[in-house]
Amino acid sequence: MGRKIKNFIFGFLILALSLLIAIGGYWGWQKATAGIKDLSRGYELRGDNYYNNQNYPQAILAYQKALSLQPKNPTLHFRLANCYHLNKNYLEAEKKYKETFHWEEEFWEAYLNLGLLYLKTNKYNEAESILKRALNFNQSDLIYHQLGHCYFLKQDWQKAREYFQKAEEINPKNQEASWFLGVGLLISDSQRATNQFTKASLIKDWEPPLFFQTKEVLENKIQLGKNTALEVSKTKNKAYQNNLLGKFFTEIGFYNLALEYSKKATNFDPQYRDGWLVQGIAYYYLEDYNLALNSFKEAEKLDPMHSKTYLWLSKVYDKLGEENRSKESLEKSKLLEEEPKT
Repeated sequence: MGRKIKNFIFGFLILALSLLIAIGGYWGWQKATAGIKDLSRGYELRGDNYYNNQNYPQAILAYQKALSLQPKNPTLHFRLANCYHLNKNYLEAEKKYKETFHWEEEFWEAYLNLGLLYLKTNKYNEAESILKRALNFNQSDLIYHQLGHCYFLKQDWQKAREYFQKAEEINPKNQEASWFLGVGLLISDSQRATNQFTKASLIKDWEPPLFFQTKEVLENKIQLGKNTALEVSKTKNKAYQNNLLGKFFTEIGFYNLALEYSKKATNFDPQYRDGWLVQGIAYYYLEDYNLALNSFKEAEKLDPMHSKTYLWLSKVYDKLGEENRSKESLEKSKLLEEEPKT
């Protein structure tokens, strides 16, 4: 009987000891896990600090260290993707956006920013697809807005208008969507475009999200659109009207559209110097330097005393590696500049 009691007590002690070891191991694991999270959080905060100070290379390093400790954290993948995006490393940004919604399918901001990246790199079909996926998880005006932007760039004006109007309906304070509606109207109805640009100018509390145009840039473009619409409405000259549109699209960075409308201008009037000049500028920014050179030479033939033509010839010769001609054209441009009024 005594032996049975001893065996029972011994077994109980072994069991108790095993439980203590297990509990200690569990708490040790919990402590270690908490330590990893704290360390990861420290790197994340360091990354946030670098990010807020626009030091994206250092932010990338900090977020990478945080991710090495928490590789399934979608927020860290998203922040790292934004850093790559801002640092113009678009391939890595694309990978990280995809990893974000791999770990959290409903992370709609990752779809939105990937869509913006695709628009920036002229992958319009990919942008359309990813932005439509975003709508499965959120009906944000920002998603409708960028789908409108996508269709605008694809020159599907009807769909672009529908999506911008939807964005404006969801959020009447979306100033950029309101501006885009004005741009779309400018092509066909300058009076309505003027009204729309005026409406956009009255929106004062729009806070542009990341990767959208800054408030200052947008307000300048709204004024430019309004001025262009007024000029277009004042003339019946088709060459001049189309070149006004071409110049407008050049100044807001839509160079394919600028090329389209400046070509229309020179089709209406092949002797229109400014049509050839805007056409050349569009080709220049599209990095088609030989066609830019041809257009600038047409402008030169029509007006060999125009200083701005030689300034652009200087720029395009420089891109083509013709240093002497670049210098000659620049000197000619300076000589032809108007003398100050006395």
